[in-house]
Amino acid sequence: MEDDPYIAIKPARRKLKLTDLVPDVGYFIAGGVSGITSRTVTAPLDRLKVYLIAQTTNANDAVEAAKSGAPIKAGRQGMRTLVNACKDLWAAGGIRSLFAGKYSILRWEECGG
Repeated sequence: MEDDPYIAIKPARRKLKLTDLVPDVGYFIAGGVSGITSRTVTAPLDRLKVYLIAQTTNANDAVEAAKSGAPIKAGRQGMRTLVNACKDLWAAGGIRSLFAGKYSILRWEECGG
């Protein structure tokens, strides 16, 4: 009967520790570092996006060029709008203007909001 392969073998019971149920701490650290990195890298792009959404003066020229069937002219106008927006943001406060409002968002997330 001891040699029968169909009889289930009971594993030795041992006391479970909290670390048996939770992944390695390194995963939590890696998640935190990746979150900080992604916020820092994408913050200037997000700020530029919001600025371009709010600014509509130069975009009308690009839209009109695209409607008239001139894609190269529309592309130039779009790039000019992007470059002008970058210059405006830089003139408003340098590198710090690209991260405006991000500190308060990070503090809000730390508080569990």
